[in-house]
Amino acid sequence: MKDYERVARSSPDRLAEALIARHNVRMTNLMRLPEAYRVMAIEAMGPIAILDPSHHLLGMTLNRVPVEYTGEFPRDLAWGVDSQIAAVRLLLSGQIVGAATIARQQLERWTIVLARAAGLSREEGESIANYFARSWTAFDSFSPESRVADAQIDLQDLDAGIEEYEPGADEPGSDHQHIVLSDGTEICPGAVYGYLSEIMHARECHDVTSWESEWLLDPRKMPTESALPIKAIADAISLSLIQIGMLTAVGLHRAGKHTEAYRLANYKSWPHRFSERDLASESREWWAASTSSDHGVERAAVPTSGVSPTLVSLMPLTPTEGLRKRNVAYLEARYWTYIGIRTGYRPAGRLYRDDEMVTLVFDAHRYSSAQFARSALDTEAALLGDSFDLHTLDSRGSVYIVVSELAAVASIWTAGAVSAALKLISSSLRSAYWLWLEDDDRAMACLRCTLEQAARVVATVEKPRKAERLENSPAPTSRWLEAAGWKRLNALNQAIGEYAHAQKKVDPLASRLLLSALQMDVDPDKDAIMTARGNALDLVTEFAARSVLTALRTVSSTVADTALELLEAGMLDLTQKHKEEVLNHSMKIRNAASAPSGHEASQSVTG
Repeated sequence: MKDYERVARSSPDRLAEALIARHNVRMTNLMRLPEAYRVMAIEAMGPIAILDPSHHLLGMTLNRVPVEYTGEFPRDLAWGVDSQIAAVRLLLSGQIVGAATIARQQLERWTIVLARAAGLSREEGESIANYFARSWTAFDSFSPESRVADAQIDLQDLDAGIEEYEPGADEPGSDHQHIVLSDGTEICPGAVYGYLSEIMHARECHDVTSWESEWLLDPRKMPTESALPIKAIADAISLSLIQIGMLTAVGLHRAGKHTEAYRLANYKSWPHRFSERDLASESREWWAASTSSDHGVERAAVPTSGVSPTLVSLMPLTPTEGLRKRNVAYLEARYWTYIGIRTGYRPAGRLYRDDEMVTLVFDAHRYSSAQFARSALDTEAALLGDSFDLHTLDSRGSVYIVVSELAAVASIWTAGAVSAALKLISSSLRSAYWLWLEDDDRAMACLRCTLEQAARVVATVEKPRKAERLENSPAPTSRWLEAAGWKRLNALNQAIGEYAHAQKKVDPLASRLLLSALQMDVDPDKDAIMTARGNALDLVTEFAARSVLTALRTVSSTVADTALELLEAGMLDLTQKHKEEVLNHSMKIRNAASAPSGHEASQSVTG
């Protein structure tokens, strides 16, 4: 603390430099994570190399918008695959909370689609864990043929969603079967879903969020407990990919491609995890290939250590980072290598190992994300004309980085619930920013985590007894907002909460309209809806900053005062007057949205 106080006394700019230096160290450490961590993070992607060609047969190529989930059913299935890539990317970046948010959303969506295909519905009073356990137990009893030919589901209507949170990550109380993968891994879907929910609400995984926020992913300080959240996220990815595969098989069957459909439906034969390496066999294959007549292939040595995605495919898609020309060119080359391998090309002169193939799949999908992000920037430049400035995006990102790092620093100097909440603020805000850059709606789901923990910090500091009662009886986000004196933010909470669950029937435009209406001093007729999620990111960042400053003032007024000066010199208005204006505007929008019904409600919110 004394070091930060010395820096703070120097100037706000020096404090900003210290905070951004923390961010840079964390980014550097991404390439130093232990191999065991990286292997656990990527191996669940194995089946994607099977699903991509199957989706191609249904007319869905990799040249697509990864975050789009409306349209014909192959679009839904491809979005499901891209979502697993998104979760793994955050996992490889140490952002456990963001990865858990995406993984839980996907597990929820595809489990409920599975239940509908099996003709099952949730019984009155049935817990989510028991419902999931019952659905997967029924699914596991079906034969591959029945999964394909007898699936009772409208592929054009893949709706799913649960809007509640049940605390706990224990095994379901009812009799149920675990799903067994090809390598013998056993998964309890209900327990996995509960554990991911606990991570999002800062009730589990404290050591790992500390590692990310406080210790900057220093490989020497990786906690042994990190295996638990990685496994839970990987298991959720495996389960989601199984159901995506089953629906793909149904689509293939209905398209008359019966052989491909039945082969895909036998999910127990999939490569769910990496097989054990045999270096001697790999070397023999390489030498045999090197003596062939195919001299146009560059021969690479057999790697003795694991291969995993590089920083190029992980970094945020800003013009100065992931979207730099040479970085996009690298991903494009990887994309074409992947396409070539699917047609029989062997760029290494041998078959790729599991880790090499999965890494190639990951990079190829990340190229789609980079293409879309670059196209979105071009569109924005065309709309804004001379007022478009790439540097604005970088300076805006600096504010999110500074707030997230301030939260991380404050978590070191505090304890208990306040420290745990600050760690989650740091992690979830970072993920929200990265996902927002890719136009991914899950950025809003991460912001829901940020907002809840920001309210938890303020409530704990200012109303400790009330906060203690809420801690003893897990409460929804709205209760924390009320305890923090932010009840009027319920419209914002409602809007971003919709994105935490994957529901196709709930029009995503409705939540966007509500977010659009929450913007102040914006003309709704001039593309206000296009800036709605960015405004939500700014709003939550503002209240996260207020909570961080509240925590800092309990331990160091010197750092808190300089931090306030730093943030207000940027893009945040942290005055009490502005706070009241935001709260009152939010309450006005909430009242307008809830007063009428039907079509009138939509008109009220947008007007």
